[in-house]
Amino acid sequence: MTLEATPRLITIGETMMMVAPMRAESLVTAQDVRLYAGGAESNVACHAAHAGLSSAWVGVVGDDDLGYRIRRSIERHGVDTRWVTCDSAAPTGVYFKAPGNGVLYYRSGSAASRMSPATVASIPLEDADVVHLSGITPALSASCAALVDVVFERVAASSATLSFDVNYRPSLWPEGGAASVLRRL
Repeated sequence: MTLEATPRLITIGETMMMVAPMRAESLVTAQDVRLYAGGAESNVACHAAHAGLSSAWVGVVGDDDLGYRIRRSIERHGVDTRWVTCDSAAPTGVYFKAPGNGVLYYRSGSAASRMSPATVASIPLEDADVVHLSGITPALSASCAALVDVVFERVAASSATLSFDVNYRPSLWPEGGAASVLRRL
C-alpha cells in the first residue's frame, strides 16, 4: 500500500479481538471459534477503503499476538495503520459473541483504554477531509474522554469535517453518565 501524506479519512478508536463460534451455537457447547478484528472506527475505515477512499485507523493495541493480528487484519483491507501503537504494559481487549446471550467484553485495563491526547498529538488531523470517532471512546476512561475533547477542538479549528457516531453502549457508562457527555459531543 502506498501511503498518502494524509489519508482523506482518519478514524480513531478502540478495536478488540472478537471471538465468535463458527456456527450459531452457545459458547458453552461450541467446538470451533474464529477470531476477528472488531471495532466501530476501524470498521468504518475498512469499508471506506473498500469504497476507494484513502483511510487510516488510529488506535492502541497490546504488544501481543492479538494486537498484531488486529493490525494485520485491518491493513489487509487497505487501511493505513501507521499511527496504530502497541502498549507493552496493557493487553489487547477481547470480546466474545455469545449467540443467544449477547456479547461478553473483556476490555477493562486494555491498551485502548489507555489512549489519551498524546495518542493523536503528532497526527495531522487537520489535513484530513473527515475525522471519525464514536461515543464508545469517551466511555472507556478519563484519558480517552480527554482524547475525544482534543480531537473535537482540533478538528473544529480546521477545515476537516468531524463525523461522530453516538454508538451508545449502556454497559460502558455509569448510570446516567452518558447523556450529558454524548449530548455535549
